[in-house]
Amino acid sequence: MKQKFTLLLIAVATLLFASCEKEKNDDVKNVDLNVTVQANATYTLNLSTYGDADDNATITKQGAAYNISEIAKATGTIGTYSYQANTAKGATTDVVELTVAEGKNSRCGNGNNSEKQHGDKTIITIHFTIQ
Repeated sequence: MKQKFTLLLIAVATLLFASCEKEKNDDVKNVDLNVTVQANATYTLNLSTYGDADDNATITKQGAAYNISEIAKATGTIGTYSYQANTAKGATTDVVELTVAEGKNSRCGNGNNSEKQHGDKTIITIHFTIQ
């Protein structure tokens, strides 16, 4: 009986560690967008192209010449990103980086039961030309 329990425990531990190993093989996609934005106009990017409603979208590198640079999430969608240039700063270009990552979490057997994010991730770099 003790031997069967030990084998069962080893099998469960193997499955837990195997599922955590999968995190190392996650797919990262890089997307570069070149966008021209007019002074005082707002550019909007629908993020559903890059993820679904349970994904998390974040601004990982904020621009330097903006009035508005934000992600708005609507119920049941991943949301939209909006950008409006701050023409008073005199900039003619700006760069913003967004990350869309799988929102589901799993517990991995790493000894402290912390949650780790896993799944596909898309890094969107938007190169703005301000006119």
